[in-house]
Amino acid sequence: MERPQTSHNKYPPFPDDIDAAPLVSISLRKLEANDAAEADRLFEASKALGFFYLDMYDSELGHRVIRGSEGLNELQERWWALPNSEKDKYGRPHLHDFFAYRYGEVPGVLDANGDPIRNQNYNVSTRLWPSLTAYRFAKTMSSASRSAWRATR
Repeated sequence: MERPQTSHNKYPPFPDDIDAAPLVSISLRKLEANDAAEADRLFEASKALGFFYLDMYDSELGHRVIRGSEGLNELQERWWALPNSEKDKYGRPHLHDFFAYRYGEVPGVLDANGDPIRNQNYNVSTRLWPSLTAYRFAKTMSSASRSAWRATR
C-alpha cells in the first residue's frame, strides 16, 4: 500500500529543546483487524494519558482519512488566500449567526497591501455544512470570484 502524500513537510519540525508528551502510537490497521493487544494499548493510553497518535498509514481507511484531510487543507489554503472583500460575502450577516466567516481587525496593524490585519475564523457546522454553506458558497460566488479562486489553486 503506497503511503499518501501529506503537507507536513511545509511546516518546521517540533523543537528538540521543548519537552513533549510521551504519546503512544496506535495502529488503525491492527484495531480494524480486532487485535486484542492493540485494543489494550489504546485503552491504557486513553486512561493514562488521555491522548495518543493514531497511525493511519497502514490502513486503507486511514489513507482515505488522510486524503480527505489533505483535500480540506488545500481548500482552506485557497479560502484564506482570497481577498478580504470576497471572504466578507460569506460572513455572519449573509449565511448564519454563528456558522460562517467572521473576523476582528487588529487595530493599527497593516499587511503588505496596506489592509488591516485580521484575526479570522470560519465556523463550520457538520450538520449544516453540506446544505447551507457549500450550497450558498457555490451559488453566490461571482464569475470573477471563481476565476480568483481557481488562480489560487
